[in-house]
Amino acid sequence: MISIKKLVRKSDIRYDKVVNACLSHEVIVPLEVAGRECSVKISPNDVVKEGEIIATDRVSGFNIHSPVPGVVDSVYEHIMPDGKLTPCVKIRLKGEFSFLGKIKKEADYKKFSQSQLTRIIATKGISNTFSGTVPLIDEMANPNNVPRNLIVRLYDGDPTCCIDGFVTHRFFDKVYIGALLTAKAMDAKSVIFVTDEHLEPPTPPADVDLGIEVHFSPMNISYYQCAEKKEIIQIIMHSKLKKSATDLSFDDLAIDSVTALSVFEAVCYGKPVLDRYVLVSGDAVRTPEIFNVKIGTPIENLLR
Repeated sequence: MISIKKLVRKSDIRYDKVVNACLSHEVIVPLEVAGRECSVKISPNDVVKEGEIIATDRVSGFNIHSPVPGVVDSVYEHIMPDGKLTPCVKIRLKGEFSFLGKIKKEADYKKFSQSQLTRIIATKGISNTFSGTVPLIDEMANPNNVPRNLIVRLYDGDPTCCIDGFVTHRFFDKVYIGALLTAKAMDAKSVIFVTDEHLEPPTPPADVDLGIEVHFSPMNISYYQCAEKKEIIQIIMHSKLKKSATDLSFDDLAIDSVTALSVFEAVCYGKPVLDRYVLVSGDAVRTPEIFNVKIGTPIENLLR
């Protein structure tokens, strides 16, 4: 096993603030979901609002939204950072924002039914970033109707990235509620929050009860292998939760804190996935920062 001490300096592990990245004049948004090409809802020269649906996956109902207000420049195939040629839309920034800078009015999350939550998770374009990027609605599907657990990783899958740890540190109440809403949507048996045993366990918000069994399982995260679902389940099975975890299965759903936060924002604020937290660091960067970046922003814009 590889110790993260050899790869990550202790001073790099905790960030306490987020900076809004400068808005790009153009964004390039992929129009593909889990390898499936989506039905495109816009055409060149169309005017779009921030959060407007621009494409839909016919299989799952998963929607892709415009991250900015603007004018559609073109719909074309673009080479993505992974080298794959992917259908994309280029949008030129123009107009008034619908979410950015607006006062957020929080809905009563307790009033939503299971079917309503499932629909929100699909239509607001929530992706599970636990391992890669997969539509959460795809992973919630349970064709065998076998009750499953929800595992929520509150620490970083990649210790050099720090995003999940940051989100847990800054927004734990929202992460906690988002995780319970996900569990309700998938009719989970229980929620198991997996935490860093070297940190003080987070305190759940008061008066949050959706009738779902909740556990916290501290984890030694000193090694890379502690981040994947298989290893997490094996460690929980040998922990103090062993008696409660006898029904854990590799079919259980695992999400991270970023995904849980996205669910919270979709349900409580009606906000689709429009942005991501991105860490910019390294020896060439004078001041490492975590940025809130609009989806589709060219990477070069963060390095200027």
